[in-house]
Amino acid sequence: MSIVGPTREPRASSGFRVGLGVLEPLIVNPTKKEIKEILGWESEKDPEYVINDNGVKSLKLEIWVKDLSTGKKHKIQIRLKDQIATSEKGKKRYIDKKGTSTFWVENTDNFQSWFKENNPWVARSGEVELYKFLRAHTGELREKSPEVSRVLDWKKLMKGDVSEINEIRGQSFSTNIVGLYAVRLAKVGDEFKEFQTIYNREFLSVSNFGYYKSTIPITEIKDRKLAFFLSQILHPEHGCKDFFGANRVLELAHDYDPAQNKLLSDSPIITDDNIPTPDGDNVEDDPMGAFPDMDDDLDLMDSDY
Repeated sequence: MSIVGPTREPRASSGFRVGLGVLEPLIVNPTKKEIKEILGWESEKDPEYVINDNGVKSLKLEIWVKDLSTGKKHKIQIRLKDQIATSEKGKKRYIDKKGTSTFWVENTDNFQSWFKENNPWVARSGEVELYKFLRAHTGELREKSPEVSRVLDWKKLMKGDVSEINEIRGQSFSTNIVGLYAVRLAKVGDEFKEFQTIYNREFLSVSNFGYYKSTIPITEIKDRKLAFFLSQILHPEHGCKDFFGANRVLELAHDYDPAQNKLLSDSPIITDDNIPTPDGDNVEDDPMGAFPDMDDDLDLMDSDY
């Protein structure tokens, strides 16, 4: 045999998970007291969530969830900035009163009438991600009802008041959510390290998760909300860039195997171009436009385009 050379040292188990997991939202931006009561550990002081980010007032959202299969608690992070979210090409996104969001668009010319009637506004930085979480967490609301409204007070949020989000838990319309566990590789000092993360751009109500199987092609999934959720994660340009499974197959949440992660080479190639930014600045033109063609009787949650 002519292939020789030293082998790598085996990596110890990290305790990380990858794949799709069912999560129970517990609390957003807990106080020192709530950290002890709900999360079960001590904090020296109340965390500071309102910050100044390069001169822009911002709010760090820390959404604590519990994995229903393991009982472990994890944190989802979203950064809200008090500025309009704008892509590199000057495009913007819009959100309506039901929490439906658009892709990046140049103008509102192609918006469908039902969307215009729902009082859309220009999204601020991080706001689309927040409303995707809200839609997932309020999965029992009847979307076609004109009474449905998911509108948070932005001024309160910028003051650190997240009570409107925390009040969802325990309501008759609240549901658990489906999130994507992933492992992020980041450079710390002179070396690369792995970190557990939960993808913060796409969420799904557990009501739409059903009997998901990774062997079923997305094109054959009947639940359009589920199909859209999966397709956005897997999108080659603006989907999840972190490692979430071998060969980018979306399995149910399981223990992470570093041997399957192709990014863990001796010289991983990570550039700013392949790491998604919070504002989506590296998202290319969306070939589908602002919204897909839809039937009038289609559930509005199918329109998360």
